[in-house]
Amino acid sequence: MIEAVRALRGQPLVLEVYGPLARYPEYVADLRSAAQGYPVLFRGRFEPLLADRVFGRFDVLVVPSLWYESGPTVVYEAWRNGLAVVASDVGGLAECVVNGDNGLLVPRGDSRSLAEAIRALIDDRSLVSRLAAGRPAVPSVEACAERVEQIYGECGSERAQGAYGG
Repeated sequence: MIEAVRALRGQPLVLEVYGPLARYPEYVADLRSAAQGYPVLFRGRFEPLLADRVFGRFDVLVVPSLWYESGPTVVYEAWRNGLAVVASDVGGLAECVVNGDNGLLVPRGDSRSLAEAIRALIDDRSLVSRLAAGRPAVPSVEACAERVEQIYGECGSERAQGAYGG
């Protein structure tokens, strides 16, 4: 991602990097060095309950994963907050992001393609809006919890009525 930002020098963008910065200090030091002089902010971790507030500040979420994500919760959080997504074309990311429909997919590890995708979004703000509009509806955590409670209630009611032979 930082290589892509470097390729986009002079473009109106700011990269905010989130994640556990203390876990791999040498790697993070290398990232900070590569980002020196570019619009890159290292934010660290945030509390999960603050996710909507953090995502609410973004225009686009970029997930340039190098490994296979099985269930990319971050993408669903972005969609719940109305964002377009740019992601690597691997694993669960490629299974949920439909290129050109609800986001853009780029080849894993290809910083040039990533920069081109970001440049397309900078150059065509209507594309950002169109991709965001193509996202699926994602219920809130509260709505999911209510649905689970409803299902448990229905199962308990059926069990009480002998629907399961008990």
